[in-house]
Amino acid sequence: MEGSSVTLTCSSDANPAANYTWYKENRTLLQGPEGVYRLSSISSGDSGVYSCKSENQYGRINSTSLHLDVQYAPKPPSVSVSSSGEIMEGSSVTLTCSSDANPAANYTWSKENRTLLQGPEGVYRLSSISSGDSGVYSCKSENQYGRINSTSLHLDVQCE
Repeated sequence: MEGSSVTLTCSSDANPAANYTWYKENRTLLQGPEGVYRLSSISSGDSGVYSCKSENQYGRINSTSLHLDVQYAPKPPSVSVSSSGEIMEGSSVTLTCSSDANPAANYTWSKENRTLLQGPEGVYRLSSISSGDSGVYSCKSENQYGRINSTSLHLDVQCE
């Protein structure tokens, strides 16, 4: 979980004692006799594949890979409307909500606090829009770690 502390430990039976190197996706993170790599306040950017190498004067060996999956609450969602410019009655409009989250967010589209759609897609389609569809829309993204609302989206449907 984002914000928690994680300690990765690499150990190998060797004589003389091994030196260790920790890698994240082949980028060197730490070298030394300890074999311990500490992440004090983990963030989503720390997700990835880690491995270590142990070596002494007689040889070296790589560890198996360790996949670190950092989970976190949804970030503030972005909302967009598929139509540019004026929205005319009878036209088709798609509202899209997306949010960075791990595990993936579920979305709820609402119009003036009335729920319109819930699910993993975050896409709400109005196939033949009418003036009654004018109003204030918003979306909420949530996973097991939290929920967050989008900014409001004002939809103004023009009559022909």
